Amino acid sequence: MKECPRCGRCLEDPASRCPQDDFPLEPSLPGAPVMDGRYDLERRLGSGAMGAVYRARHRDLKKAFALKLIHHAAHANPQYQIRFRREAEALGKLEHTNIVRVTDYGVDPRSGGIPYLVTEYLEGQTLQQTIRDRQRLPTREALPLLDGIARAIDHAHRQGILHRDLKPGNVFLCGDPAAPSVKILDFGLARFVDPTIPSTNRPGSSPELSSRVRLRTGADGLAESLPSPLTDSYQDFLPTLALDGSKSPDQTERLTMAHAILGTPGYIAPEIYRGQEASAASDIYSFGVIIFETLTGQLPYAGNPQEIIYHQLQDPPRSVAELQPDLDPGVDDLLARALSKFPDQRPATATTLVTRLRQAFARAETHSWQRRETPVRRRWASAVALLTVVVSLLLSELPLIRSLENQLLDLRFQLRPGRAVDDRILLAVVDEASLQADPTPLPSREKADEFGQVLQAVFAAGARGVAIDFTLPVQWSRSEAFSSLVLQHRQSLVLAAYVGPDGQSTGWECLQGLTMLALGSEQAARGLFGLVNLNRELDGAVRRMDLAYRTTDKDELLTFPARAYQILEPATPWTFELSADPLWVDYTPDPNGFTRISWKDLPPLVHRQPELFAGRMLMVGGAYMQSGDEFFLALTEMVPGVTIQAFMLNTLLQGVPIRPLAAAWWLVPLGLGVFAFAHQSLLRRRQGEALVGLALLAGLYTVVGFALFIWAGRLLNLAAPLAAAAMAVGVTWLVRRRLAPFPIPDTEVND
Repeated sequence: MKECPRCGRCLEDPASRCPQDDFPLEPSLPGAPVMDGRYDLERRLGSGAMGAVYRARHRDLKKAFALKLIHHAAHANPQYQIRFRREAEALGKLEHTNIVRVTDYGVDPRSGGIPYLVTEYLEGQTLQQTIRDRQRLPTREALPLLDGIARAIDHAHRQGILHRDLKPGNVFLCGDPAAPSVKILDFGLARFVDPTIPSTNRPGSSPELSSRVRLRTGADGLAESLPSPLTDSYQDFLPTLALDGSKSPDQTERLTMAHAILGTPGYIAPEIYRGQEASAASDIYSFGVIIFETLTGQLPYAGNPQEIIYHQLQDPPRSVAELQPDLDPGVDDLLARALSKFPDQRPATATTLVTRLRQAFARAETHSWQRRETPVRRRWASAVALLTVVVSLLLSELPLIRSLENQLLDLRFQLRPGRAVDDRILLAVVDEASLQADPTPLPSREKADEFGQVLQAVFAAGARGVAIDFTLPVQWSRSEAFSSLVLQHRQSLVLAAYVGPDGQSTGWECLQGLTMLALGSEQAARGLFGLVNLNRELDGAVRRMDLAYRTTDKDELLTFPARAYQILEPATPWTFELSADPLWVDYTPDPNGFTRISWKDLPPLVHRQPELFAGRMLMVGGAYMQSGDEFFLALTEMVPGVTIQAFMLNTLLQGVPIRPLAAAWWLVPLGLGVFAFAHQSLLRRRQGEALVGLALLAGLYTVVGFALFIWAGRLLNLAAPLAAAAMAVGVTWLVRRRLAPFPIPDTEVND
């Protein structure tokens, strides 16, 4: 068989020139280009000192394979045959996606028998060629390749096989060029060990060699001596065969120590030079060199083979970060462990080494990403916080949010410790029992006379004031008893007036004719009245009260409880602006805490216990459904309007204990809390911790809001801030989707 030295094509012996490139052919094997009668040799893929690798096609399967054989010139060397059989045996035991798969082994009968090994045919190039073409590989691109190599190494070690010649030239990249798969080649130097016995306990370790070593390279015959710790003599270095068949571009790159050391200087572990037995840690060392070279394009130690060996034994490896500043400095510590001169200090497995490399890369990527993204995401977090504050102000006016806030307020009232009502407030109610005792209708003159006489007696008993919570009809203006009551106690009497939605007022009709003339002016008459208008919520409850209203003619009129308060506390100046926002009614006292007298029982009680009324304000109202005075919700029960007016008066007498806090009290915590949440959420891969943090802040805010109300009577908005914070979660999620993706996640590994 002849071969073309240019293209490697295999031809029959009679041919003299290559039909493809017209290059003179050279003899290769005796006989036809057919191995064992089954494999047609098509083209030489590579060759070395021991043998060659061909592309061969199986005659029956019609499929291409890679066929490796020993050169006829090296066939007589028993060491080559031993290595060849060892490689076949090793590959036969290994079934792994990242190890080249052996399909056949045999002996061709020519020339006394030529062993051959058949493996799957791979198209691509070695990692060594890739590094040479591209100088180095980026870490992100290198990690999948290194992971495949590591899995193959660990699989071989679990099967009790040491490779002993790991280097980029024995790593083949095939398949999709954009995402190639990895195949480990050349198990010619493989060694079989018992994987259950630790390498440090295996027999066969030799003592350290003598202090002077004679080295001879296979290409140029260079002889040189090395100082200790190298001892004894190193035998001849001879070039050996790579499984892909290619010779190293530098004849001094790959050296084999006959009878002692096998492998490639720069990739051989230091303990091998010291005469110790190869172990799994030796392959880990070689793999560490592969990682170093893949990421930097250079070996950990520079120089010729002798200098490399010397530095391996004496010096720490070069700094990865200095050779490639874009790599994480943590890679230096990682590879320093992998390239340790002591086997027991190296990572236990190759996958551990890759996992830690991935962690270092993830940290570097994360730091770079954080430097780039933190300012951007901080601005977004500020925008989300500002938006949340603005939205919370708008939400606070929505009926749904106000209803929720009211329910939370009622709950706080129920949890607040009870307070006693001011004992100066008395209630006289026209109830069902009073109607049964005297069915005279309220709009009648007779009823006006009765009220005038009874209330005159109340004043005579020493009452400070009387407030009638009825809008009285015009018939009452004709009652002399009622007119006398008004004229004699105008400074201590409060009559009810009501301003409707149209701005029209009622209740003034009870003062007409002579009574109005006696009062002197309409303004004096208006001073007797207090508006009974109530701020009724959608659920029927009255939670806030006004001190005054402006009528259509821009006249400012005091409300019913405000007029009653002025009578009870004439010397106490107002501490509130009449036109200010409504005040919160204090529902802490029990409604049953007010002294309540049925109207039918009032006359005899005045005569029997006049001291009960001394210095007090008697508030008169209806407590039956047909009275015209509606019932209102006070927390959990319906009460008549006069009771609500009593609660309002009591609130004023208590100094208005329920006071809302300024908006800053909830806007500032809301803005800061949402900013902290958004900032953490936008800077972390998972939102879980940020969500938990926001939930804890919301819970703390709610607890503080309840505590401030229960113990200090300070009302802090809860519903709007909490709803706005919930909205901020959704807004932050949308922002996350529009920003740059997060870096690769870090992983955890145990040695």
